[in-house]
Amino acid sequence: MIRTTPKNLMAAAAMLCLIAAAPLKAQEAPATGPQVEPAPGRPAQPPQPQVPQFESIFEVDAEGIPMAPETWNDLAALAVNPEISADQREAIEAGVREWLAGVQKLVLENPDLALEAAKGLFADVDIDARAELAHASEVMKTLSAVSNLSSSLSNAGIVTNEQAQLNRRIVQEYVRARSTALSDRVMGSGGEPAEQQREMQVMMARVTMTSLTDDAMRMFRSVAVRGAPFARAALEDSGMDASAYSTHLEAIQNADSDDAKVEAMVALMDSIPTRELFQFAGSLGPKLPPVDLPQIAMIGTATAENAGDG
Repeated sequence: MIRTTPKNLMAAAAMLCLIAAAPLKAQEAPATGPQVEPAPGRPAQPPQPQVPQFESIFEVDAEGIPMAPETWNDLAALAVNPEISADQREAIEAGVREWLAGVQKLVLENPDLALEAAKGLFADVDIDARAELAHASEVMKTLSAVSNLSSSLSNAGIVTNEQAQLNRRIVQEYVRARSTALSDRVMGSGGEPAEQQREMQVMMARVTMTSLTDDAMRMFRSVAVRGAPFARAALEDSGMDASAYSTHLEAIQNADSDDAKVEAMVALMDSIPTRELFQFAGSLGPKLPPVDLPQIAMIGTATAENAGDG
């Protein structure tokens, strides 16, 4: 549940106005005019240090759109970061699990907002509807309250600033590639310039909201998958009559893939009244098994010599 104040609404609206206006600035014609030459006798700037090469964390689909990694972006980056050594692996795993616990706590304490986002709040938001945009912005701010994993590990002294910086660069490569591909698709749609510009603004606003809440929504999906076997017990522990949700529980039991489990859990949660939903989330949390982290085994195995063209 979010707490809305005039100050929060004004900040959210201002931020999303900047988001929506960003493509306008990005497409302005570059400034023309004579190039400024360095003053005579001024020493040349020292060469910038080269960034180690790294393997990308994404693949491209048939339409040329970069696909998200199967895990949290920063965790995927850790597995291909050539600056990190294997002897840091144990400390990094502990730091990752502590960070994941914080993200899980955020999701379980805001199940109504996470559910809204899972049902498509950001993907369907109408940026012209002021109240709808303000609400989506508040949800975005709540679900993005936890710092990203790279910063968390750096702040804890588990990785160096340089290692964290490269990890962010690896993530940014994916974010920028996806944003560019989506922008190119809009601009290549063949519509009128004003229509394309409008589509660009809508796309950028939606992409920004989904990007900023990506960590929380990956956790929501993880909670749904890990919590599916315990849905009935969580209902009963919350004091609810599980038989009233028999159809949803049957769908959860019959789900044969992670996507199907998430879909069935979303349907179940959507059928629970808001107050009881918080009780359900509170009961489900202690039953959740740890997150499986196969990426940890890859940390420290990448090197700059054998990495790709990052």
